[in-house]
Amino acid sequence: MRRVDRVKWGRRNGDRGQLRVGFEHRRGLGDRRQLGLRFEQRKQLRGGNGPGVCEPTCDKACLQDNDCDTSSGQLCCDYGSNGKVCKDAKSCPRFCTDDSACNTTMGQACELVSLSSTEKICEQPTAAFKLCSADSDCMPNNQVCCTIYNQGICTPANGCPKACATSTDCDTTSGQICCTTVKTLDPSLNASGLCLDPTSTPCPKACATSSDCTDPNSAICCNGVCGATCPKSCNQSSDCTNQICCKTSTATLPPAPVIFRAGPICTGTPTYTSCQQCGNTLGCYRCAGCSNEGGAGSCTGTPFETDCTSCGQVYNCATQCIGCTAGSGTGTCSGVPYTCSTWSGDPTGCAAETGCTYDTDGGINCSGTSPACTTFTSSTTCGAQGCSWSGGTTSCTGTLTPCGQLGATNCSNQYGCTYSSTTAPCDGTPTPCDQLSASMCSTQPGCILMQ
Repeated sequence: MRRVDRVKWGRRNGDRGQLRVGFEHRRGLGDRRQLGLRFEQRKQLRGGNGPGVCEPTCDKACLQDNDCDTSSGQLCCDYGSNGKVCKDAKSCPRFCTDDSACNTTMGQACELVSLSSTEKICEQPTAAFKLCSADSDCMPNNQVCCTIYNQGICTPANGCPKACATSTDCDTTSGQICCTTVKTLDPSLNASGLCLDPTSTPCPKACATSSDCTDPNSAICCNGVCGATCPKSCNQSSDCTNQICCKTSTATLPPAPVIFRAGPICTGTPTYTSCQQCGNTLGCYRCAGCSNEGGAGSCTGTPFETDCTSCGQVYNCATQCIGCTAGSGTGTCSGVPYTCSTWSGDPTGCAAETGCTYDTDGGINCSGTSPACTTFTSSTTCGAQGCSWSGGTTSCTGTLTPCGQLGATNCSNQYGCTYSSTTAPCDGTPTPCDQLSASMCSTQPGCILMQ
């Protein structure tokens, strides 16, 4: 009986044992989960178990602000999928979906800053970029919708090189080549190559080994291209020389798209903030975007000649004897006409020159092609173009206009008259440097041409 009882009791103990084992098993799973979570947390605090990069310094990995030296202003900065590290609180990004999360009183807005991520952060608008599908989406007018990236973005017109497959697709006469290693500079490019001028934007040289790199300033073959340095991968600090193995180096914001230059660009900031200031210092015609056309200046003096007859015998009746009329006849017009560029800075003179057009975008250029002198059939039009009339009627009649009645352009054309622009307003807005072409860059004080 005792034996039977022991067996039965044993079964009952066994049942309880199974229950106890099941309970312990479930509790063990919970413990292991907690242990696993703590392990992952410790791994994050160490920067993970993956490879790192040899660096002289390394930001500390963190999970919360208490992991950082808050007494010195540090916080645990969250870089999304790139991890968290201790950094100065002012440098921590603030992710957002709209402007309400940002400090708008300090000029912040919720902006997209990278093409490799759809996340937005609170940033100054100047550090962001605008997505687009057509040039009309981009303002100001000097910007274009550049489609060389995986998404169209607004860039300066001179900051969107042509996509290419070979150098024959590029303007080789101006020194361009098809650079097919540009994706090492910006992985967000969807173009296989870009037409670049190596003197303005160096093209990384492809390589298999460092012996392929002949430039002493880029003598190391790193990830298929020649460079000055190459980050060394590591698993622990003993893999590095006089450095530490940093596993938080990727804890940064995703990179902004690289704006490439096809050639020289105009950059800088205009020295003068207003046309009046620039005009008073240098003269209005030397300030791109400014004009004193219709100004309130004054013309003083006395014409050298007393009447149209004597003026026409010495000067060009049509252009230098204001108020006089050159007679027409069956003579011929010859010589070399004024070039349109002669009238740059003088919109009135440019408009009077046949074949010439003055800038309509705030510039001071007079451009176009003047017709040949032989095309003019009257002494008036012939002389107005800088040509010489011979034969036929060459009389100069009328009444010379007194200097005091002449405007700025005619005053300078009439010998003996002097125009004073000290009281003439210089109107307009100085053209920003990045809106000027390479040829016009030098016309704006403060702008420089970058090769």
